[in-house]
Amino acid sequence: MYFCEYLYWHKYCAKWKRVRLRTHISDNVGLFVKRVVLLVILFCFFSVKIIAQGPFILFVDGTVKEGKVKLVGATVTVYEDGNKTGSVIVNATGKFGFDLLMDHQYIIEFSKAGYVSKKISVNTKGVPPEDAEFGFEFGGWQVLLFKKVEGLDVSILDNPVGKIFYDPEDGGFNYDVKYTKSIRNEMDKLQSDLANKLAAAAAAEQNYKHAITAGDKAFGSSHYSSAVEHYNKALEVKPGDTYATSKLAEVETKAAGEKAAADATAAKDLEFSNLVTEADTKFKNKDYDGAKAAYTAAIGVKPNEKYPKDQIKKINDLIANAAEEERLAKAAEEKRLADEKAAEEAKLAAEKEEKRLAEEAPAQKAEEEKLAKEAADAAVKAEEERLTKEAEEKRLAEEAAQAEKDRLAQESADAEAKQAEEERLAQEAADAAAKAEEERLDQEAANAAAKAEEERLAKEAANAAKAEEERLAQESADTAAKAEEEKLAQESADAAAKNAEEERLAKEAEDNRLAEEAAQTERDRLAQEAAAKSEEERLAQEAANAARLAEIEADKEDVRKRKSEEDIALDAEHQARLDKITSEQHTLSEYRAVIEKADLHFNFKKYEAAITEYENALAMRPDQVHPRERIDQIHKILGIEANKAKMGTATTQDYHLPKDDFRNAIAEKYPEGITEELEVLGNKTITKRYVVKGNHGDEYKMIKHSWGGKFFFKNDQQITELLWTKETEP
Repeated sequence: MYFCEYLYWHKYCAKWKRVRLRTHISDNVGLFVKRVVLLVILFCFFSVKIIAQGPFILFVDGTVKEGKVKLVGATVTVYEDGNKTGSVIVNATGKFGFDLLMDHQYIIEFSKAGYVSKKISVNTKGVPPEDAEFGFEFGGWQVLLFKKVEGLDVSILDNPVGKIFYDPEDGGFNYDVKYTKSIRNEMDKLQSDLANKLAAAAAAEQNYKHAITAGDKAFGSSHYSSAVEHYNKALEVKPGDTYATSKLAEVETKAAGEKAAADATAAKDLEFSNLVTEADTKFKNKDYDGAKAAYTAAIGVKPNEKYPKDQIKKINDLIANAAEEERLAKAAEEKRLADEKAAEEAKLAAEKEEKRLAEEAPAQKAEEEKLAKEAADAAVKAEEERLTKEAEEKRLAEEAAQAEKDRLAQESADAEAKQAEEERLAQEAADAAAKAEEERLDQEAANAAAKAEEERLAKEAANAAKAEEERLAQESADTAAKAEEEKLAQESADAAAKNAEEERLAKEAEDNRLAEEAAQTERDRLAQEAAAKSEEERLAQEAANAARLAEIEADKEDVRKRKSEEDIALDAEHQARLDKITSEQHTLSEYRAVIEKADLHFNFKKYEAAITEYENALAMRPDQVHPRERIDQIHKILGIEANKAKMGTATTQDYHLPKDDFRNAIAEKYPEGITEELEVLGNKTITKRYVVKGNHGDEYKMIKHSWGGKFFFKNDQQITELLWTKETEP
């Protein structure tokens, strides 16, 4: 940029006008003017006549800017011979204009709050009357202001940045080239210092913003040590910064709270694990009383854990079986002793009878001997029969005991098989979750890389534009001293170059946009393929488990019908707890803590406890998908296990009516058409619809859980919601 002067001579009587060409400015003056322009700011227009326009005046005008932007609110003040004669505040156009009288010394000051002021000296003395008759114009000023920078020496600007005077040789007004040369070195130094200060301030601000952004991100992800490091870096750039200081205090409080909670949870987990390990060891060594005491203590630490409760039930069963074996053995021993006593009494009676007969007449001796022999033979036979019967009873008792041992061994083997199956299913679930998490992280990494590339291209475009602006400004300064014709040609060339650069930048921006659209299209395609694959796997899994789920749901229905009032009260208490959680406000970190606890239970196959925590998480954040999917998964696992247990212990007896009899029974019980019944069991609502056509009827059920899950069945076979709607709604 440079200062231009336009000299117009107007003749009021005659209608002619002589236009004086721009005064050529030397190379040195042009360079100085360019530097001055880079240091000031424009943003307002006004054209104010402080002195009545007429002959013997000098009209000056220009624009006030900040860089390339018009400086709204800048004040332009005119001092005539040291006295303030007026001032104006420029508007959105950034322009100003004044009429200055001849034979005066003027100082025109440009200022704004927070900016460094500048002055221009205009000397209208020494103008011959014949030259001043029609007045002068010296306009087109571009005055650039810049904001105050701490530590920057601007004392040189206490003096005018330029001086304008009447040049007799030229017959018009011109710049004082000697004065310009005298302040050039100081102006160059000011410009260099300003550029360095601004660059340092920009770098510091960038470092501060980067540190704050990184700190906020780490804090939001609960990476507290990293957050503290970044906030301290921000304070190094801006010591005492309020935001960084407050965030450090917040991080410290948050980290301390979560650490205390984590320590408490870890201590409880360790205590529970130690008690269970101790109990398992005693159980293995058949110290059932000690094992039962340890399992009971573990339940006191974690009341919702299912494993110690199951082990206590198993111990009670073993103790009951041992007591029954002891009772049978005792009864057998008592019978044996009673039989021995009866045999001894019979023997004594026989001996007594034998003695009596011996004392009787000899005639009867032979008969008596015969009878005695028969009695002895009968006693021997009775004893043999008794011993045979006792041996048989002992054999049967031993076989019963062995059968009971075999049953217990089979139950133990079944339990081990069940545990192995649970571990396998949990491992499959964990592998699926890990795979899903890996795919999510890969997608996030791809998105982050695309975003980083987009930011890099935008930054390169901005740097290129800035470099081009600086190059054009330098070229403009270097060509300022050329002849008017060369300058005009150069201006035309610069305009063409600028247009070409703008077109290049626009094309580059368009190329970047198209590249980003192509990248986004590819990401969308990959996401759609992943979603389609996931949907195929889900449908395949649903198809494979449909029959099992139907039977599982039937088993659950039987269990629900047998629920006691105590169980229903527990469900009500459970629902009240969920309602209370839902009504409270919870932070994201609290939700994540509950999810982590639920995942820990899930990984250790503590499914009941996991369901409780996942339901707590859903009550905090009903819109989250992860806890809902995990609850579905646990129900499927538990249903599969229950079905396997049922298949393993089932007899040949069929507890279900044949299909036709079942449908006939529905038709006999319900009228023609659709009959709906509603049943609420704890946190589940069951809607039953009986559809009767002629002599046959069908039972449809919709089971809706409080966490949002829905399952549909027809005659205890799982169906889709679409089929439910189509077949049960008029």
